Amino acid sequence: MTDTDLRRSYPHNAILIESARVLASPYDDAVVYLTGAQLELLRNVTFYLNRRLTYAASYEPGYYMMPNNADFDDILAIVADLEETLMGNPNTIWGYKDRWYENVQDVKSGAGNFTLQTAVVPAGYIYRCDLITSVNVNTVLNHIHEVYAGGTGVPFATYAGVGANIWQPTFPLGFVLKEGDRMGVSFVSCLDGDTLVMRVIGTKMAVPT
Repeated sequence: MTDTDLRRSYPHNAILIESARVLASPYDDAVVYLTGAQLELLRNVTFYLNRRLTYAASYEPGYYMMPNNADFDDILAIVADLEETLMGNPNTIWGYKDRWYENVQDVKSGAGNFTLQTAVVPAGYIYRCDLITSVNVNTVLNHIHEVYAGGTGVPFATYAGVGANIWQPTFPLGFVLKEGDRMGVSFVSCLDGDTLVMRVIGTKMAVPT
């Protein structure tokens, strides 16, 4: 386009965006949370961001110059990326909904191994486990602390010969559990009548829909 084609009179009651500040932003990246209503507003505003006359490459007395083809192509790529982000960001921002605490216990019937597990993470939530601790009130034995990815148990800490009525903690953890995951403890070679207890503490996050 020629300079004449790029020249525009200043519009009445319109906002002009300096193209240089889009192509080389003076601001650092930011993480923000938007409500559904705010998304609706911004998605519609992007229509104006796709118009060349929204941008001013330079200001002159009585008129302004729009960006040239090369700069406008770069701006359109930035706007397209913004539109894709506003239509659904694949990255979920971590948030705090509530404390997660569970106390799970049982009495062993008969001798042998036994596993305690937390409830599974429900739909619409992500949990973060910061501490897991376990105790056999009656017997010295081995404790295996595990995280269950779906139905598969993955041991991450094994403690041999933990004393009776001695709590065995593992922390800090920071395990992030999605829907269907859980934490667990396996007790090796329990005796009949052993009282087994597991406790976990962490945080809950409601997943935005």
